[in-house]
Amino acid sequence: MTGAPERIELRLHTVRQLFQSLDPAPFHDKDLDPDAVAYIVGRARDLSHDAALELAIELPSAEAQSEEVRGLETAIHGYFEWREEMAWRDLRLRLEEGRQALFMGMMFLAACTLAREIIAAATDSPWLAWIEEGLTIVGWIAMWHPVDIFLYRWWPIRREALLNRRLARMSVALRFVPPRA
Repeated sequence: MTGAPERIELRLHTVRQLFQSLDPAPFHDKDLDPDAVAYIVGRARDLSHDAALELAIELPSAEAQSEEVRGLETAIHGYFEWREEMAWRDLRLRLEEGRQALFMGMMFLAACTLAREIIAAATDSPWLAWIEEGLTIVGWIAMWHPVDIFLYRWWPIRREALLNRRLARMSVALRFVPPRA
């Protein structure tokens, strides 16, 4: 990550807007509000992938001395670190699913191939040729799920984990503005 950080700006009436109101956890352990997360993540996706990020939060000056403001950066970093951990866990689980599906698919393909060879050796009936071809097709269809996982399903999860890592490391700049008249 090089150069000046790219900025994600939030204007809030109170720091509590950033956090989920129904979460009973202490303030610094609270989950961020889903709408706030969607906005921050969406903006981060729009920005350069190799630039550092900065979350610039504008708050009324009356919020400057609140306890919540003092722990705000820690709470934001902690939340996105947790999201990163969950994404890496999801990736490990997806790859494990792929390995299991690959094993099962290979066993099923081997069974279909063996059954095809047995049928081919037993008779020359043209009707059984259809079954032979069907076994070949079904055997290869069974391989689609592991191929799908290893070609397509893992990389969006990895990309999400890396984005959450960037968000967990972003700087948080607070700006306090006087009340509007």
